Amino acid sequence: MAASVESSMNCDQVCARLRANDPTLREIKFWNEPHGNEVAAALAPCLPASTHVKTLWLVRCNLNLTGLGVLLPGLHGNTSLTKLLLDGNPIGDIGAFMLGVWLSSNPRLETFSLGSLFGGCGLTTLGLSALLPGLHGNRTLSHLFLSQNALMDEGARVLALWLSDNPPLKNLWLHNCGITAQGAEFLLDAINVNDQLQDLHLFSSTIASTAPAAPRCC
Repeated sequence: MAASVESSMNCDQVCARLRANDPTLREIKFWNEPHGNEVAAALAPCLPASTHVKTLWLVRCNLNLTGLGVLLPGLHGNTSLTKLLLDGNPIGDIGAFMLGVWLSSNPRLETFSLGSLFGGCGLTTLGLSALLPGLHGNRTLSHLFLSQNALMDEGARVLALWLSDNPPLKNLWLHNCGITAQGAEFLLDAINVNDQLQDLHLFSSTIASTAPAAPRCC
C-alpha cells in the first residue's frame, strides 16, 4: 500500500525519503500549513530525485508567488508526478501564467487543481487566459478543478473555446465561479462538439434556476 505523508510529518523526513527515492512514498500531503513557502523551498530540490511520488498536495498552505517560483524548478525536474493540488493558495493570475508554462511541457500530469471546496487561488479571466496555452500544450490532463475562482462568463467563453478543440479532459469542475446562464450556454455548446469530456460540474443558484438541462452537466 502506498504511504501517505501527512502535513504533521516533519518536512525534513519527507525530503529525506524523496532524496532516497523511497518507493513507498507515493503521496505528499501538506494541508493548512501556515508556512507554505518554506515547505516549497524544502521540497523543490528533492522532488527531482523521486521516481515514485505521484501526488503532491499543497492545499491552503499560504503559498504565494515567491513560494511557487521556488517550487517550479522542482516540478520541472520531477518525472513521476501525475497529480498536483494547489487549492486555496494566493497565487493569482501571475501564478496561473507560471503554472501554464510548466503545464505545457509536462507529459504526465493527469489531475490539476487550483480550486475546490477548500478555496480558489484568486484567478480571474486574465489568469485563465494565461493558463490556456499550457492547457493546449498538455495532452494528458483528464481532471481539472477551477472552482471558487472569479472566472465569470468571459472565463466560461475562454474555456469553451479550448473544449471545442476536443482536449483529452474527462472532468471539469467550475463550482462558484460567477458563471451565469450565459456562460453555461458557452460551455454547453462546446461539449456538444466534444467527445472526450464526461462530466462538467457547473453549479450556481443562477444557473440551476435558468439554464436548460444538458447531458454530462450538473
